[in-house]
Amino acid sequence: MTEKSSAACAIAPGGKSDQDLAINDNLFNRLFTRVALNTWGRLYRSHGVCRPISRKLIVKSGLWTDLTEAATMKFISENTSIPVPEVYCSFVHEGRTFIVMERMRGKSIGKALNSLGHDGQRKVFAQLKRMMDELRSLTPPPGTGVQSCTGGSLRDSRIARSRNRFGPFATIQDFHFWLRDGFCFDDNQEKVSMKGQEGQEMADMIVCRMVNGHLLFSHMQT
Repeated sequence: MTEKSSAACAIAPGGKSDQDLAINDNLFNRLFTRVALNTWGRLYRSHGVCRPISRKLIVKSGLWTDLTEAATMKFISENTSIPVPEVYCSFVHEGRTFIVMERMRGKSIGKALNSLGHDGQRKVFAQLKRMMDELRSLTPPPGTGVQSCTGGSLRDSRIARSRNRFGPFATIQDFHFWLRDGFCFDDNQEKVSMKGQEGQEMADMIVCRMVNGHLLFSHMQT
């Protein structure tokens, strides 16, 4: 049971450059954003990598911020009924990404959930389920691999070895091969101490992951 992959990190077709991903990238928006952050934006408190610059605008700009995030929000807005902030512009300046978007007021689910009561929580979870179902109902075009909606790389903070971004991958098998760090059970059988049920479970998992399943659009896929 040896899996070979000569294209574990093959670039998927349709990937776009920073210039293609930028939204409303012009001199006025660049200057306005940077001036706003360094003037009246200082009157507002930052929320992580996001800083309001007015009652209706907020800017996201951090170490891991990427133009794909803005492009993904635009994609969701145009292809689903899921409410997302409107993106006014996005660009890269001196290696740093800036996303200017609609400021949506409210409490995060993490802060509000315990105060909602059982019925309120049930309604929130039902809304989240409908959103996830709608995301996963999107049909990928032929030839789509494990990639962002722009055909490029991905970010998932839950994957420790992903560093900043990873992929894209031409197939699901290539993605799983990368997740295993190129581990093939037959090639390493004498090097690992897994025997009996543990070894069989590892072998069964690898066989299962060699089957090409259905691609679904999901959260954290940006």
